[in-house]
Amino acid sequence: MTKLQGKVALVTGGSDGIGRCVCQTLAREGAHVAVVASRDIRKAQSVVDDIAQNGGNARAYAANIAEVSAVRGLVEAVAKDLGGIDIVVCAAGVLGTTPVGATEEAEYDRIMDVNVKGAYFTVDAAASYLKAAAGKVVLFSSSAAWLGSSPNHVYGMSKAALLYLVKSFTAELGPHNVNVNAVAPGMTETAMNETYRTSAQTKSVRDYEWDHTPSSRPWSEPQDIANGVLFLVSDESRAMQGTHLLMDEGRVCNFWPVRGAMVEDIEL
Repeated sequence: MTKLQGKVALVTGGSDGIGRCVCQTLAREGAHVAVVASRDIRKAQSVVDDIAQNGGNARAYAANIAEVSAVRGLVEAVAKDLGGIDIVVCAAGVLGTTPVGATEEAEYDRIMDVNVKGAYFTVDAAASYLKAAAGKVVLFSSSAAWLGSSPNHVYGMSKAALLYLVKSFTAELGPHNVNVNAVAPGMTETAMNETYRTSAQTKSVRDYEWDHTPSSRPWSEPQDIANGVLFLVSDESRAMQGTHLLMDEGRVCNFWPVRGAMVEDIEL
């Protein structure tokens, strides 16, 4: 018997990067996965097709989670189509540079609306289904919640906010046997950070970070993080409530920013 047989899992940000791997992993364990892309449902459908080829069950959706009405419509559609919701994974997220003295309001809003508002209202909209199912919630934070690093102030702030939300949600949903936790990846090999991982412009920063990462690996693979999510949505983690699973190769244990290493003109 697979770990998630018969469960319905809604995964925002499921069409790319870590989210795609999460969808594939949950489907392999028997979940019927709602794969949510931000706008282009064809991207979600490609994940669904891959899951189907490997014997799993999934369905494609698209919704701009920065819009509350879209989130509520998404949740109702998934619950109607798939017969409820047992698991919510909020993997959707955006990154952006926001240097002090040169941050546009629109960029601030874009990051906060997706990373914080989107996660909040996804759980808010799914709360009744999660309570009925004694379900599981996983929010995606980041090691950036612990590390001050210019010029990504708003991104780090948004990820720190999610660490608060898991505690607050737990206070309300925990008595209904809903487990709410966060996974906090560090540098993970995805398209979102490819420029940072490969650009000559960021080489000095990368070299410093790699030299101060206790793990022998400079970055994790998406499957590493997906395995952590699987643990948090399975019964194996039933004693975990309102906490976070930090998966950053140990970087926050040995990271000290270098003056001038991160400057405004670095494109991340």
